[in-house]
Amino acid sequence: MKDDKSKSELNYRDLTQSDKDLVAKLVRGGFSRREVLKLSMVTGVSLVAAEHLLFDGKAAIAATPKKGGSVRMASNLHGPNDTLDPTLFTSTIDYTRGRATYNSLIQHANDLTPQPELAESFEPNANATEWTFKIRNGVTFHDGKKLTADDVVYTMKRHQGEQSTSVIKALLETVKEWKKTGPMEVKAILSSPNADLPTLLGMFQTKIVQDGTTGGGIGTGPYVMDSFQPGVKSVHSRNQNYWREGPNLDAIEITAITDPVARVNA
Repeated sequence: MKDDKSKSELNYRDLTQSDKDLVAKLVRGGFSRREVLKLSMVTGVSLVAAEHLLFDGKAAIAATPKKGGSVRMASNLHGPNDTLDPTLFTSTIDYTRGRATYNSLIQHANDLTPQPELAESFEPNANATEWTFKIRNGVTFHDGKKLTADDVVYTMKRHQGEQSTSVIKALLETVKEWKKTGPMEVKAILSSPNADLPTLLGMFQTKIVQDGTTGGGIGTGPYVMDSFQPGVKSVHSRNQNYWREGPNLDAIEITAITDPVARVNA
């Protein structure tokens, strides 16, 4: 039988020098629509399989990230119910705005394991009926207010009680009490052991808001919200005082294009 290599198995070594130059340009940026289409045709694979093209086994084509520029992100759905209240997040566009604007105690790594975010550390007692979270120092909200344990306790209590409208209320029902145990420390006291509490605290709806608010677009996240029109768009600019390195983009515009063909064309 003839050895007919699958197109999906093409790798960097199989390309001509001219096509390798195309790949290099893709990594650096500045590709035109025509060149993107040409790259797809000459390699025989879609761009979602680009990792097959970017590594030759010994070295990878890489580029140093540069600060600046802006991006427009179009989700598949939006409407008048778009919200900035994390407890009510139910859509992709809400999740995206939430990640740009706020942080959680916990974040999920690429393998979905819980990692510290606004919680500098987290630790259970012997039977996982209590979890202690040490809050990261030096974090400020977009309006300059310092993040404290009060903000965390207030935020998490919004998921509790009969009057709570949180969409993940049932998932956190094993937490009997959120208790401030220091200026920058809180404790979750559970009704039964739950080793998965940190994972739950990395969900989209657990973003930390200021004490006494529903968020309102003021968070500790990488982008400051400049404007928000539900069902239309939101505009965000780089948080110059972000507690992490980055972000690289100057601005983000988040909107939606409901028609799939129009969205691809855009």
